[in-house]
Amino acid sequence: QGPSLDGRVKPDLVAPGVNICSGRSEEATTAIGASCGTGTHANGDPLYMSLSGSSQATAVAGGTVSLIREFIREEVGITSPTASLLKAASINRAVDLGTADIPNSAEGWGQISLDSTILPTDGSTQLQTFHDNSRVLDAGFSALYAFDVDPSHGLDITLVWSDEAGSAQDTQSQKRLVNDLDLTLYAPDGTIYKGNVFVNGFSVPNGASDDLNNVERIRLAPGTIAPSGT
Repeated sequence: QGPSLDGRVKPDLVAPGVNICSGRSEEATTAIGASCGTGTHANGDPLYMSLSGSSQATAVAGGTVSLIREFIREEVGITSPTASLLKAASINRAVDLGTADIPNSAEGWGQISLDSTILPTDGSTQLQTFHDNSRVLDAGFSALYAFDVDPSHGLDITLVWSDEAGSAQDTQSQKRLVNDLDLTLYAPDGTIYKGNVFVNGFSVPNGASDDLNNVERIRLAPGTIAPSGT
């Protein structure tokens, strides 16, 4: 359970890890879980066993990210998706479990969800993507992108980068971020949203830029973005 000692949002994600039914090794001598499924090994022990814990949740999360990676490679056409891209995609459509609202120290940014990550929310079957790998972001510079969005569906934006290692000489409570990137959204009506400024699970205007995390999110509820003009 988070946060980290320097205040970063942790965990990043959670995954189901309670009563997960999986294979039981025939060599297992101390079975601590209940039998589940059907079938037995040659020695009569059950083939499957139910367990709970982070070991089970990690397997679910890892398998889900593997499928997201396969989708990005085969359907989007990015043959070598980076760790930061996979992390951003997984976090961007994670499901807020609701108690308390994201981000929080129990679930981080929510529960990883395969269908929410790769399927459009408007009922269509083709996920629209835009891939720009041509820019190098130098210190002190910005990359600006403009998109048309349907405000009735809300908006989720996630920025993730693989940061350099922090100093091993610093105390655990000191900030570990080396490269401080900031995510900012300029809405059509002039409202400015900054990454990780959240109230009740959604972004709110103003606030200070985040200088702790290498994950920044902006999340707007449906109907929040107003069109420009009259």
